[in-house]
Parts: sequence; C-alpha cells; structure tokens
Amino acid sequence: MKAKEANILSYRILFDTKGQLVTEVSGLPIEEASKAFSGSDLKIIQTVIREGRQKLNTIHNELEAELDALNSSVI
Repeated sequence: MKAKEANILSYRILFDTKGQLVTEVSGLPIEEASKAFSGSDLKIIQTVIREGRQKLNTIHNELEAELDALNSSVI
C-alpha cells in the first residue's frame, strides 16, 4: 500500500527517556527529494527543505541558549 502522506520537514520539542528536554529536526534529506518529486514540485520542495531547516536551526539555537542560561542560573 502506498503512503498517503510523508514527512517533508518537522520539528519536535520533547522529553527523552532520561527526562532531558531535546529538540529534533527530521524530514526528507534534500538530496533525496528528486526520488519523489520532479519539475517545479522538486524546486518547491527543495526550497521548503533548505529554508525550513535553516529557520528551524535558528529556533533550535535560540532555545538551546535560553535553556543553557536557565540551567546555569539554577546551579
């Protein structure tokens, strides 16, 4: 059965099994987009992946810095 949806790009904030707050970026690697898309769809998906990952990494870095600051003031 063919999948009806696929994860192009996602970002999650969660607690792992050790109780640590972690962030996760996942999705289709940009170099594999051509296996599922072509033409103008491929260009759109590549742009979404490239720009989305860049923006999600910015969010990740800002959140990590804020949490590091909170953790250092608690200790």
